[in-house]
Amino acid sequence: MALLPASTGWTFEILPVSQEVQLAVGNAAEVGYVFHNDAEKKRNIEISVVEWRSYAWNREKGIKIEQWFPAENLRCLEIEPGEKKKVTFKVNVPRTARGELAGMIYFSDTDPSQQYKIKFGVSLYIRVSGTVETDVGLSEVGGSREPDKAVQGENLKFWVKVLNRGNVHLRPTISASVESREGVFEIPFKYGTPVFPGEQVVFPGEVAPGKRLPPGEYKMTVRLKEPGLRKDFVQTGVLRVTKDAMRFSNQGIRDGR
Repeated sequence: MALLPASTGWTFEILPVSQEVQLAVGNAAEVGYVFHNDAEKKRNIEISVVEWRSYAWNREKGIKIEQWFPAENLRCLEIEPGEKKKVTFKVNVPRTARGELAGMIYFSDTDPSQQYKIKFGVSLYIRVSGTVETDVGLSEVGGSREPDKAVQGENLKFWVKVLNRGNVHLRPTISASVESREGVFEIPFKYGTPVFPGEQVVFPGEVAPGKRLPPGEYKMTVRLKEPGLRKDFVQTGVLRVTKDAMRFSNQGIRDGR
């Protein structure tokens, strides 16, 4: 939900804040967002769009956002107080497009009495059917350990660096487990940001206070779930723990496809 606080005088919401559509080359469709004016006055909203992500393989074909998000979508809306209005946009896929097309649609209030002109953006991704390449790997797994006298244990912090070699963005869910003398404990990882093609993103994980991992070697399994993968990516190896650091090794990095 996109909601600006009432204190700004900009009380409205737009749903969804992000949307993904799958289309084959040459096909067209309509996508919709719901705009709710929660203020006590009418709003005049101006719509604009920018290319959120531009990939080399599409730029080389001369593909620009105007080709798949036509100019007719750029218009002004009048929304009455309390009104919920569905706003639809026409999109299409150029025949030479591959991977995904990504845009950011902006909604701006044109009220001249506003001291600042604020615009709010929602993202739109179009995945091009038949051209999607999902290729993900773990470029680094590690961690740190610090004494925690309050709980007579340690602060164990982990990180996983995810590398995207494909041509669409990923939203992976990461989890891991470590086998110690005390048994197996799970490491939850926080979701950070999407991993875009050619980029690496670090996902942090933290173990509940009180766990201990004395220096030594432990079996560790890292799992990555992503809707675009045919199966979960699972990597098992050795976690080597020293006085103040932890490093994971599996005799080389494997990729998931």
